[in-house]
Amino acid sequence: MPARPRVIDAHTHVFPPVIIERRAAICARDRWFCDLYTHPNVRLAAPADVLASMEAAGVECSLLCGFPWRDPGLCREHTAWLAQVCAAHPGRLAFLGIVVPQAPGARRDAERAFELGAVGLGEFNSDAQDFDLRAPAALADVLGLCKELDKPVMLHASEPVGHAYLGKGAATP
Repeated sequence: MPARPRVIDAHTHVFPPVIIERRAAICARDRWFCDLYTHPNVRLAAPADVLASMEAAGVECSLLCGFPWRDPGLCREHTAWLAQVCAAHPGRLAFLGIVVPQAPGARRDAERAFELGAVGLGEFNSDAQDFDLRAPAALADVLGLCKELDKPVMLHASEPVGHAYLGKGAATP
């Protein structure tokens, strides 16, 4: 009998309790987050939600993404929390470190994310984080580090056709 294929979820957003509990305050700090999550009926996933979903769907491992914050401090806090969550569930959960790729100190933030166990960086979002993919020099430090360390980067992209929806940005494949 052939072996069952491994099922890996490579794109799951998960949030710390403080962000879930203080949604309105976080909306005041980040426009993109507010655009997506201002309505109280929009669910923010916690680790228990992800683990339950994995169990129900037969997912072996989930790659956790935080959020493409514009504030490097929020990125650092979210990354540190993701590291703690994943350390509590080795082999089941892995995470991408979050940095503002063009911000001063972004390379050091990326190095710290890798020290904490991040398997890559992302999700970068040019609309949310205010950078231009057509001007990659601003991202060279962080992307160069990922290349040196053979670490993947996840970039947000929206399809250029179709209807408008929350989270659809201007960056396309």
